[in-house]
Amino acid sequence: MKGCTSLSGKQQAGRCGAGASSSSSHPLPLNGCDLAGADMTKDGEPWAKITGEVRYMDVDFCKGTENLPEFDWGIPLSSPDVAFNGTDKSDHCCHLLNPARRVCSDGYDYGRIFLVCPREGYDTCAYLKWVDKEWQGRPRQVIGKLAEENVALQKFVFDKDAEIMRLKEERKAMIMKHKKEIRTRDRREIWLSCLVCYSALLYGVVALVIRGFV
Repeated sequence: MKGCTSLSGKQQAGRCGAGASSSSSHPLPLNGCDLAGADMTKDGEPWAKITGEVRYMDVDFCKGTENLPEFDWGIPLSSPDVAFNGTDKSDHCCHLLNPARRVCSDGYDYGRIFLVCPREGYDTCAYLKWVDKEWQGRPRQVIGKLAEENVALQKFVFDKDAEIMRLKEERKAMIMKHKKEIRTRDRREIWLSCLVCYSALLYGVVALVIRGFV
């Protein structure tokens, strides 16, 4: 193989091993770092899926089975498919793991089931495959309308939550101000009470002194 002659022994094993594994439906992952600069795809499959080279959310290295344009790629807002209790083994993500099933909860794809990488956070790959076909005709229009109403409702709820938080902050500030006024008033009353007591005491002393001189 001409591509293997200019590589080191470790790289030859990676390149040739990847070619040999392409005949298997479940190839073993190889060291992707040794395969830098290789073709992105092989036999129509993403190169990352054959070599095991996976980068965080890198669409170029992991397009799954969907032909997704880079500018339009992204995992939709979704929730787990609670109606499905098994393991979907119809395909593998770029980590060669069984994908997770999720239900889209946003936009024109609302209700459609799709597969994604089971890993979360910075360990996830860019694998995405739709299980349900795209809505067409009247259902798409209805779902689109419902999606717009859902967005408007979510915005309404968000605005109301923000207003509630603002009112709570204002109420908290008013309570603190009221408590401060009460403390100030209590201190003033205590001070006046002490002043009255002191004045009465002073008046009594003065009266006794005057009476003593009479």
